Amino acid sequence: MPGKWSIHEHACHIATGDQSGFIDRFKQFINEQRPIIKPLSGESFPPDYLIKMDLNEALDIFFEKRKELISLVRSADKSIWVKEAEHPEYQIYTPYIMLRHRLMHDHFHMYRIEELWLANEEYLKKI
Repeated sequence: MPGKWSIHEHACHIATGDQSGFIDRFKQFINEQRPIIKPLSGESFPPDYLIKMDLNEALDIFFEKRKELISLVRSADKSIWVKEAEHPEYQIYTPYIMLRHRLMHDHFHMYRIEELWLANEEYLKKI
């Protein structure tokens, strides 16, 4: 549907999120006293970037990068949790807020996937 993402696009978007910024951001919190965070922008990708992506490859990358992010979080010193970063879109931005945003972002797109799947005619014929 023009102007709307497909299930494939939502899944690939979730799968590439850690790779395209959140691991680097968490490393900034580990290595810098007051990190300066640059917003992530989808505008730097062509409009058909996600639809042309190989879903299986994207999911393989997702599991690899999510393990890396979890490992970083688990191994981080407790002192990083009180650090604040400068982020142009938020008054306060901490590792906790960043990770909570990541989780809510994933759930938002998973909800969209379920919504599209449940409204799919092939699915509706089965119920």
